[in-house]
Amino acid sequence: MVIWRGPDALPPSAFSGRLTDRRWGILPILQGLGEVPVRELAQRLERDVKRVHQDVGVLVTLGLIERTERGGLLCSFDDIHVDRYLRGTT
Repeated sequence: MVIWRGPDALPPSAFSGRLTDRRWGILPILQGLGEVPVRELAQRLERDVKRVHQDVGVLVTLGLIERTERGGLLCSFDDIHVDRYLRGTT
């Protein structure tokens, strides 16, 4: 299990509105596959390459996936858990 904390960790607000259903759906496909080219990922998702490229750019920025030196995509996390807790001010 990897707990993502430290100086490079993004604040929760970075995820708000950016982790859409389509972007979230990319993650389980990449998990455990190793390096995958964007074009192959788009084929697996049955989506337009340009849109997938945009979505993976956001996921890279959020630190959920990474680009390899050869330009492929890699998700090195076995498990990803996103949790958000809000407390009212009553």
